[in-house]
Amino acid sequence: GNDFLHEAYLYHAGRTDPRHNFAPHFYHVYLTHESGSTIGAVTKFIAMVPRVVPLLVLPFRLAHDLPLALFCQTFAFVTFNTVCTAQYFVWWFLL
Repeated sequence: GNDFLHEAYLYHAGRTDPRHNFAPHFYHVYLTHESGSTIGAVTKFIAMVPRVVPLLVLPFRLAHDLPLALFCQTFAFVTFNTVCTAQYFVWWFLL
């Protein structure tokens, strides 16, 4: 019931733990996580722009070929994601 929903889905929506991450900017996120400064908020926004642009542009540019669009959307999401856990390495190995 509720325990399953919380552990499987809801916990990850509100998770604030910056550890277990192999992303390139992990160390900066780790150092500024507890500070709550405006500089941390600005850098989070700046880091979000390169992630969002491909995710918004690719579907429209590749709409004529749905399998290619879905692959490129997934590839861009994994490539530009700010969280890179061990599961992402499995995805890269399959390529």
